[in-house]
Amino acid sequence: MPSTRRPRAGSPPYRRSNTDIYPVQFALAGMNAHINHDLPLAVVQTCTDLGTAPDDGTHHVDYQKVDALLDAAEQSVRESFESGDALRADRDMRPVLDLIGNWSINSARDVAWDTAVALWHCREIPAVGQLMIAGMARTVAMASRCLLVPLP
Repeated sequence: MPSTRRPRAGSPPYRRSNTDIYPVQFALAGMNAHINHDLPLAVVQTCTDLGTAPDDGTHHVDYQKVDALLDAAEQSVRESFESGDALRADRDMRPVLDLIGNWSINSARDVAWDTAVALWHCREIPAVGQLMIAGMARTVAMASRCLLVPLP
């Protein structure tokens, strides 16, 4: 199933030079784009290349094993923003902490897996696959723009 180009989440008001947007917001927007767009396409492509399917064997269990690793890393990153010097250095960080707290890497990966399975099952109907990919790209771009809202 051919991939389509993801709409850019970084339109002019959302450039990294915008000092009203914290660097961590750009990191979340990039993770969102990677997980919710690139990852489902990669799962489908990998299964195609290997002659298997997402629902075969232990693929989903193996996919979920990565979640435990990401949980540990995510908790460490969150803690670095939620306490100590980082928090004392910038008292205006509360809205960013709320934003970070509302975004879940594991929830995003769950959606990505479901999207990959849906894409897999519609791969024989190219028009449906293209509609799903285009819709996925627009949804990911919209979510990324929401993550890049300037915070007070």
